[in-house]
Amino acid sequence: MGKSTAYQRWRREVGTVWRSGNALGRALLALTIGGIAFEWGPGNEMLLAAVGGKAIDRSHAPIVTGAATAAVSMLEQFVFGLLMALTIASFPSFAGVMLRLRSTGDHKESFFLASTPWGRFLLAFALGSSAVVLVTAAQGVTTTSRLIRLAAHAAALIGLGVFFVGFLIGTLDWLGRKYGWGGVTDPLVRVLTNPLLYIGLFVTNAVLQHARPNPTNADV
Repeated sequence: MGKSTAYQRWRREVGTVWRSGNALGRALLALTIGGIAFEWGPGNEMLLAAVGGKAIDRSHAPIVTGAATAAVSMLEQFVFGLLMALTIASFPSFAGVMLRLRSTGDHKESFFLASTPWGRFLLAFALGSSAVVLVTAAQGVTTTSRLIRLAAHAAALIGLGVFFVGFLIGTLDWLGRKYGWGGVTDPLVRVLTNPLLYIGLFVTNAVLQHARPNPTNADV
């Protein structure tokens, strides 16, 4: 099955899920899909880069930069994870439908990562709390309260990781100002806090992924 055929099949499955819900359920599903596009795309990185840049401009204190980015990250990640948990409660088949958008190999890798605390951190930090909830639900854990707790836990872990990233970038700015290294550190900080960087990285990765042969989707 080719990539385009698999994607068309996935769209039909999403359409079936959409038609099975009422107006409230469809609104929830639309918000969740929008959150996935934001979280799995460059939106999350763009937002945090902008927040980090503003924090550096206003305070130049590494701990403030780390705290600001961590707070925003934890809030948004919990919201996205909560939306995913509530959507799965309303549409139990949604987890399987979303995972079929990815290859079988990715399924196995994600299931393995979700089986350990450190693996869940890596999965959450790479794709967000909604991915942790999604993979856990696909493994058979569909209790809404447990998925919401998992979303909160993943959001906290992500926030911790984001704090250290923000703190390190803030430290670069602080070192440049304290020791007169601004000629080196200022351009680097500006690049790292520029949302356009993450759009470029996302587009480059998408092009490379599209060009790479996918043996699991080969014609049979």
